[in-house]
This record gives sequence, structure tokens and C-alpha cells, in this order.
Amino acid sequence: MQRAAVELVTDLAVDGACTAGQAVRNRGRGALDELLSRGLAAVLTLPYRPTARSRRVERVPVVVLTRRGTSVARAEGVPAWKPPARKLAHVIGMSELRAVLGLDPRSLVRGADLEAAWVKAGVARQGVPDALFWSGREMVALEYDHGKYGAEQVRVKLETAPLVSDRLVWGVPTEGRARWLKDRGASDVLVLRVPLWPRL
Repeated sequence: MQRAAVELVTDLAVDGACTAGQAVRNRGRGALDELLSRGLAAVLTLPYRPTARSRRVERVPVVVLTRRGTSVARAEGVPAWKPPARKLAHVIGMSELRAVLGLDPRSLVRGADLEAAWVKAGVARQGVPDALFWSGREMVALEYDHGKYGAEQVRVKLETAPLVSDRLVWGVPTEGRARWLKDRGASDVLVLRVPLWPRL
């Protein structure tokens, strides 16, 4: 299997899903085609809301691992995560944030190491970051706010992040949401444009 295809398997194992546009942009059309032809991934056309408050629902091509793909990920040392369907927009946003920051999916902090960080910090469940990644010697906390976080939840996450990470990066779908977060004290906010196409 070509290296880019293996990397796409690990992306999908950690992120849970991505759009076909993200897969092609990040790893190349050849990698996606290889996963599809080998039965390691499937493309599902699913409903997607660009923001939590959006009335517009688009049907977009979403790439997910199959059972065979999950086995390949496990053989690569990356256990696959299957997100709940209701979290699709959040999952795609997190995938975009990780990719834009260039964070290696293998550097995700998981399992016992993640629980140890939470226990050490005395973190309450609502304050837990969406994900923690190692970037060199720096621990980076990621948050994706699709527009559902309330002011209190943001406050708790801002207070908690320094206890478990060196840097907190927020991803949001709109400039308005970025301003709202900055007004509440977030300093590192990226407005993300998730590639929803091509259709396959």
C-alpha cells in the first residue's frame, strides 16, 4: 500500500471521518482511490450543517473506515475511533483543525496518558479539551466550536487548558464565532473552511 494511503488510514482512525475534499487535499486522490478500491474506506453522503445554527443542510461526501480499514489502522498501531453520527460537523471540523495545524495523528494523547493528564490537573468533564496532541515538546489542546458552546463552557475550557497543555487552539466555522470567542478570552482562534467537495 502506498505511504499516502497508510497516512489516510491513520488520519481516519484518529479523526473518525473527513470529507472527500479533505482526504484528497491532505493525502491525494490516489490515496483515497486506493482505500476505496481495497475496501478499507467507504464514502457516505451525509447531511452536514456548516454551523450549529445554520438552517441550510448540505449532503456531502464523507470518508469513513470500513471494518477492514479499522484492522489496518490497528496493525499500524492506531486504534480507530467511531464517532456518533450526531457529531459529524464537529468531527469534520476537528479533522480540519488537526490537518491545518499539521499535527501528526499518531501524536494524539490517548488512553492512560490522557487520563493521567486529567487526573493530575483535576479537570472536570466539561473542561476537558476536544483533543490533546504532542507537537515536538509542546502539548497542544484543540477545541472546535461549531457554534454550540455557551459562554460558561468556554470559560471553563479556557481555565482548564493551561492545566493540561502548553497551547490551546480553537477552530471555528465563521468570523463571527471567532470574534465571540476572542471577546471571551480565547487568543488562538482559526476560522476554518472545510473542503466539502469533490463529489465521488
